[in-house]
Amino acid sequence: MQFCAILRDSFREAMDGFVIYVMLVLSLLFLGLIASLSFEPAPASRVIPDVLLQRFVLFLPESGASQIIGTIPGVRYEPSAIETEGSHVRFRLKVQGTPGRNGEADAFRKATAAWKKPPGKTVKLSAPSTTSRPKLGDKPLSEFELAEPIAVTTEEAAAVTPPMMTAFLENQFAVHFGINGAQVTPVDQTTPAGEYLFDVHLPRATASRGWPQSLGLFFGGVEVGEVGLGQTIYILEDQIVNGIGAGISLMIAVVITAFFIPNLVRKGSLDLIIAKPIGRVRLLLYKYLGGLTFIFLLSAVNFGGTWVILGLRSGHWDPRFLLAIPMLTFTFALLYAVSTLVAVFTRSAIAAIILTLGFAFVLYLIGQAKSLADQMRAMPEAPFHWPDSAYTISDTGNTILPRYKDLDKLMSLVTAEGTLTPIEMRFMTVTKEFPSWGEAVGLSLAYIAVMLACACWRFRNRDG
Repeated sequence: MQFCAILRDSFREAMDGFVIYVMLVLSLLFLGLIASLSFEPAPASRVIPDVLLQRFVLFLPESGASQIIGTIPGVRYEPSAIETEGSHVRFRLKVQGTPGRNGEADAFRKATAAWKKPPGKTVKLSAPSTTSRPKLGDKPLSEFELAEPIAVTTEEAAAVTPPMMTAFLENQFAVHFGINGAQVTPVDQTTPAGEYLFDVHLPRATASRGWPQSLGLFFGGVEVGEVGLGQTIYILEDQIVNGIGAGISLMIAVVITAFFIPNLVRKGSLDLIIAKPIGRVRLLLYKYLGGLTFIFLLSAVNFGGTWVILGLRSGHWDPRFLLAIPMLTFTFALLYAVSTLVAVFTRSAIAAIILTLGFAFVLYLIGQAKSLADQMRAMPEAPFHWPDSAYTISDTGNTILPRYKDLDKLMSLVTAEGTLTPIEMRFMTVTKEFPSWGEAVGLSLAYIAVMLACACWRFRNRDG
């Protein structure tokens, strides 16, 4: 009951300022803009042949589990009788593998056998970036690793069975479209050597992550262009909502909640504490939790609303994006601990705002410097490099300060896993060299605990 009373008091303080109303109006306008998006799937008669021709030359070894991309030479895919039923797509697929020399197995058998094996030697290549902001892993998004042709023996190719072929094709549809329930059935029919027939059923294909969509704004009034569904949702969720939107929300929340503690500790207000059965430390912690509840509810409206609206408009539902709600709350918990500590010592909301935003800016600069330093180390042939002292400063700052940037990277990874296809993930190198959740969260928790302990000590021992 005491916590609820303090929470209501904090809520009234937040509602007293016009900033909260501006923020709510902006949130509603943004959600309205998201609701005006229209997604029109491209026709299957065009998408299926294009994907089979342009994308199926790539595969993921180790039965689709490898982080390395492989290539399939000499295999041709020809779809026919393409039918669309709602979001489901069915067609007949003819696969032709170039016959081998001197009685060797055809190229499709070799590709299936290679798909089961781990990659060997690899080379690093670059391709045009699929997103507008180099954020994931903070390495060039166009850089990816390509496996050299995987050696397959005659015995391994001869051991390939029809179930292995169907498993390979089903994995290809999962890798390139994000369809995990693809059904590929061999057709029992006499065909020339090196030619295979399959019946393919792709459930919810036109709503899959890799299916091209005609994107429109204002309920189709403005045509944006044709893009992949997963890439569109990723940009909206990660770069706009969890990037720009979360940054603005944090800054405004710092300003709004900066007055909570100074109003509590201003001269004469602590007399009320003596008349109530609640300790000073508990009172301060309740006030701190009240500020976290405020940002939690605000982020739940923004992130939860975005998730629901995008799901209704696009048909894509992935609950992993909702992790952004506790992640933003946790990030704010770090900043609000700084604000609480400054407010207890200075009794000034202005000082709390300036020092908290300054602390956030320092964390941002250190994170950016560390990312840039890692990129320079990975490119020894780059024309410009920092002096050794700059690398030392960026590494030391990243080691001893809270991992604000790492939390951002990890949330980007979670969002990408729920929106991008496996092959897009490999091109963006998001599965490599990411920070540890334990280190990123643990160090921030340690800072929060220390700052709150200092604030509680000062609050308990100060006079009125």
